[in-house]
Amino acid sequence: MIFYFSATGNSEHVARSIAEANDDRLAYIPDLLTSGELSFDVSGEKMIGFVSPTYYWGLPTIVEDFLRRVELSFEERPYTFFVATYGTKNGAITQVAERILKDKGVDMDASYEVRMPDTWTPVFDLTNEENISKRVKTADEKLEEVMCQIASRSKGVFMKDRIPEFISKMFYSLYEKARRTENLTVEEHCTGCGRCAEFCPVHAIKMCDGRPEWTMDSCVMCLGCLHRCPSFAIQYGDKTKGHGQYINPHCPE
Repeated sequence: MIFYFSATGNSEHVARSIAEANDDRLAYIPDLLTSGELSFDVSGEKMIGFVSPTYYWGLPTIVEDFLRRVELSFEERPYTFFVATYGTKNGAITQVAERILKDKGVDMDASYEVRMPDTWTPVFDLTNEENISKRVKTADEKLEEVMCQIASRSKGVFMKDRIPEFISKMFYSLYEKARRTENLTVEEHCTGCGRCAEFCPVHAIKMCDGRPEWTMDSCVMCLGCLHRCPSFAIQYGDKTKGHGQYINPHCPE
């Protein structure tokens, strides 16, 4: 069973590829949190996998919330692993996940990483299609390597861009301010299609008079609303407009 969260398709592609290669099933974390389905008997599962993007060198709040709330029961624990997708550094994301799960009696057998295009467009420019294509190709090659390791039930930490948790914590502290929805704006050419509200993993957006409004002070800040807006009318600060949008080519809408 592969649990995953994804906003732009990077982690979805990784999770789906692993599940298909092992004839396993997928579970989308936002759907589980919405439904309240958080208890699983995984005794008969082939594996337990977690796939998540890296935010500010740590876990997205929605993934941390899920890990703290999920209950996994088993007689004999299946092979358990975590795959972090990331753009620059994956920080301490797996260390934090390992500690949360260990406190719940679930040990991690392996930690993996797959570097992807960084979709945090307040900083990173995604308008160079050639560079993006190269990064996706390299990521696919790395994913094949990770899937081989998972198939052979490798054990260990297979991550070169890990950072000590005490250092990552300093950077992760900035995530709280970055998550404030006041950073998001809607431009005049918004068509009112409602795609952003439909996608939002924490239901932080509602449509009011044909325009999106944020109903929470803070969200996951996955930027799924920005990247999936058909008219590119949602922006974060003053730089995203010139940095483009991105959806993983393996996971078209």
